[in-house]
Amino acid sequence: MEELISVIVPVLDVESYLTSTIDSLEKQTYSNIEIILICRESNKNCMKLCNYYAEKDKRLKVVPVKMTSTKNFKNLGLSKAKGKYITFLDGGDTVSKSYVEYMYNLLKDEKADIVCTRRYIKGSKQKKSIDYDTYTNKNIMYKYLTGHFRSHFYAKLYKKELFDEIEYPEVSYYDDFMVGYKIFDKAKKLVNSHNELYSYNEEKRDRFFGIQDYDQMKKIGACFDMLTYVEEKYPDYIDDCKAKICLEALDLFKYVRDKEYRKQLFSYISLYRRYAFRSENITFKEKLICVRSILGYNFLKLSLGMEKFIKKPIK
Repeated sequence: MEELISVIVPVLDVESYLTSTIDSLEKQTYSNIEIILICRESNKNCMKLCNYYAEKDKRLKVVPVKMTSTKNFKNLGLSKAKGKYITFLDGGDTVSKSYVEYMYNLLKDEKADIVCTRRYIKGSKQKKSIDYDTYTNKNIMYKYLTGHFRSHFYAKLYKKELFDEIEYPEVSYYDDFMVGYKIFDKAKKLVNSHNELYSYNEEKRDRFFGIQDYDQMKKIGACFDMLTYVEEKYPDYIDDCKAKICLEALDLFKYVRDKEYRKQLFSYISLYRRYAFRSENITFKEKLICVRSILGYNFLKLSLGMEKFIKKPIK
């Protein structure tokens, strides 16, 4: 008898792509899944689609959310999930037919707590690979801090018990970044697969264009929460964590528009870039961006602005 796996799907204004998302889940080669669709009642079109599919396939469960609720969709999904294992799918994305089965088999074969797979951009060529790496105990945190895998909630399979006493914050952005490292740290073994089974739909990103600078800055606040956590539990990895903060600040610097917030980010870049320069895990390209910051705030702002302007969108 196959063990039950819960697939949690936060549905946020993606009715144009929702059919593809649900179809890709209904066609999974691993059949014993429950698909938990979490949708705001105020979004009538999404609710109609969710209910339509739920009537046809009893594996689908619709969780309506009132407009006034501030509860994080992932927390709602976890509270309803009955499976021993959890995977998330962002509404609007799709997965390969073997997505669940592949991760489940790998998790069982390796006796792991988490399996990470890779994503590819919708419309680009999917890369398939049989290669994977395994990390255990404190090495999991080191590999996360040095960029071997990412904190995003999707494209992973977790033992549900890892979420005990873990709750996603009631924010709209970067909630996975805020708690991801705590979940990874509870795992005794993690498998990081090079296989691309998750198709990320960049077209849905339009819904994020209105994100406020204040909300984006919450990510840098989470970086310092992470630094405190690392200082207490993994003092050997403090320099790696500071290098990661530098890169996260550089990434936010590209998108935040408020001048005072940008100056704040630049101060963090200046403070921690030496750790990025020293790190063997930072790419040459990332180190070159750090070099630009040495030339000053205005030069960094101009160079990153031009880079963003001329960069072609990924197809």
